[in-house]
Amino acid sequence: MTSIDYVRGEHFAIASGETVALCDGAAPAGISKRLYDAFLGARGAAAVMRSILALDLGEVSSLAVVTRGEGRWHVLVRGSGRVEVRHGDDTALIAEPEVLTWSETTVTDADGFHLAFSAKEPQGERFPSEGGVVAAERVFLPVAGGPIE
Repeated sequence: MTSIDYVRGEHFAIASGETVALCDGAAPAGISKRLYDAFLGARGAAAVMRSILALDLGEVSSLAVVTRGEGRWHVLVRGSGRVEVRHGDDTALIAEPEVLTWSETTVTDADGFHLAFSAKEPQGERFPSEGGVVAAERVFLPVAGGPIE
């Protein structure tokens, strides 16, 4: 199971198997649970992508996903989904708000990822989660074993 930290909010953080996602809180009821179940059963990045393709994209206006592949991470963003890739003192932003479907990027070296729908730093305490679905504004996924700052 993937461990994350999150700040409470109106969206849904999903941590399941080797995948972490932030799903728009305006998505219809049940979408976050369907994603959780699909990610839990998915083996490999291709299976995770197939589970996302099985959704009606009209149901999910914004999504940010990070999943572990062989020797790399796959990052998928849709709508206002944004992923900050942290590596040492550097931060790279993956965001494609003008794309009609989604944008997928591979990352080979990272210390961690921040998933969000806004550049605004969230207010509030960070909480740990060992997996599942939680109401969140921002998700922090450490890669190197320590917390992401």
